[in-house]
Amino acid sequence: MEKSSLFDEHIAESNTNDLLENNVDSVFEDNASDDIIANFLNTLFKETHNPSGKIKKYISSIETKGSQTFSYKAYEKILVRIKEMKNIYHIEIFCSDNNKSISPLNYPNSTITKMPNENSGFLDIKLENKDLYGVFEILKIYKDLLENSLGYLYSNIKANFGCCSHYVECSDQRKCLFENDDFYLRCSYRKNLENNRIFYGKNKNS
Repeated sequence: MEKSSLFDEHIAESNTNDLLENNVDSVFEDNASDDIIANFLNTLFKETHNPSGKIKKYISSIETKGSQTFSYKAYEKILVRIKEMKNIYHIEIFCSDNNKSISPLNYPNSTITKMPNENSGFLDIKLENKDLYGVFEILKIYKDLLENSLGYLYSNIKANFGCCSHYVECSDQRKCLFENDDFYLRCSYRKNLENNRIFYGKNKNS
């Protein structure tokens, strides 16, 4: 299969070609900021989504035997979730209310195992043979769906929120880590930090 120019461009920029071809198991173990799936998603949507919606990786604190789950969030909500097992990737893609139709999946060794419904807003896909390139291809197949979901998440941001998932790191720095980001200006906890009221981390008020 011929690789797309977008895929090649991304790999060239991130210097992960050797990792992709020779060391698949370590891809998800990298530091979150270096994760090639997160970087790929941000490359895919760099011209269309709000900068506040930069997609970031979060490693699940709950591991089951032989598997681990990695979530990719935008606007503090899960956009993509990948469960890595011995020989399989389970890929879950968030589908907003605006996604009325889902494209057929035409990629080798992949199967849609569950369609989104009122109980779960995720499209579930099973990809066999630990095919990392297939993960990229499937994400590109559902680019329009992901783009609609990004727009939905952005339009449904609450006017204000209590805190984000970085509350401990912000507490340790005694300030919001995203000082000039419109999205994080809505954080209520940053007002406490600005007044030296710290509830978490090494600087927690006694």
